Amino acid sequence: MQKDTNYTFDNVRVVMVNTTEPGNIGAAARAMKNMNLSKLYLVNPKGYPSAVA
Repeated sequence: MQKDTNYTFDNVRVVMVNTTEPGNIGAAARAMKNMNLSKLYLVNPKGYPSAVA
């Protein structure tokens, strides 16, 4: 028996609230790319956009 490993994560959202470190946004975005996720929502970010992220 073989398992189907073709999962889709179209309904997965990553939500960051009151983010104060721009590096955390960048780290989350890079991790999301590695996991093939594309929906990042920023709620009330502090100091964004930033070149550091």
